[in-house]
Amino acid sequence: RAVAGEYMAQDADGGAYRSAFASCRNTLEALARASDEDGRLAARTWWVTCMGSHLCRAEYSEWRAEAAEQLPSQLTAAHTAVAVGLAGFEPMARCVLACGEAVGVQPDKTLDHVEAAGARQQAEGEWQRATAEVEPLRQKLQDTFLSRTSWLGRRKPALAASASEMGIDEVRVCQVYVYGLASRLAACAPEAAAFAESANMRDVNSPLLGYDEARWDPTADLWRRMEMCVHRGAAAASTDLDRAWRHGKG
Repeated sequence: RAVAGEYMAQDADGGAYRSAFASCRNTLEALARASDEDGRLAARTWWVTCMGSHLCRAEYSEWRAEAAEQLPSQLTAAHTAVAVGLAGFEPMARCVLACGEAVGVQPDKTLDHVEAAGARQQAEGEWQRATAEVEPLRQKLQDTFLSRTSWLGRRKPALAASASEMGIDEVRVCQVYVYGLASRLAACAPEAAAFAESANMRDVNSPLLGYDEARWDPTADLWRRMEMCVHRGAAAASTDLDRAWRHGKG
């Protein structure tokens, strides 16, 4: 590529690229914090324009001239589609890619890594908050319904070795814990609300109040959708639901 060749000659040691990368750090941090697709696309777009302003000034100037006519001076995520759709954006983006490749960097892979790491960190934080909030419920459930007295006279939860070995009594008790987690995970909140209505809960924050076993069928589609959502939340946080049930905070 001609652009890459010219850039390599100008930035043989990669110093200019590193300097631009450092200057655009805020947009990468925004990408890591983004919680939805619109926010992620916006952060990627503004990173490209930021890098372009340092490394691809001719292409950036053309894009900026178009943007000045069609976009406000203060840009937000709502302006992303227009910004990307301007004729000058694609040449600028290609230039940024070429500049990175010229010094052994793949900008697209960098963005993918930052986005994935940010999403994982957010998922871990949300899972930890959810399990911490539901920990008192977990302990109460296990102590009240699943504890046995040892030969030393101490009571402790008698849990199966794994989820696949759980008997129906433990499954029923664990269901209440799973609902508690679902009600605290943003992605699972709709499923939790639908299940609470189906279970005819008197108080969505007190699932045992007015508990009706017949309405907590672990084979019902409504329950399974909520349970699978919680499993996905655990997987996104690099852990699993069974570990949280047996050991507390996930």
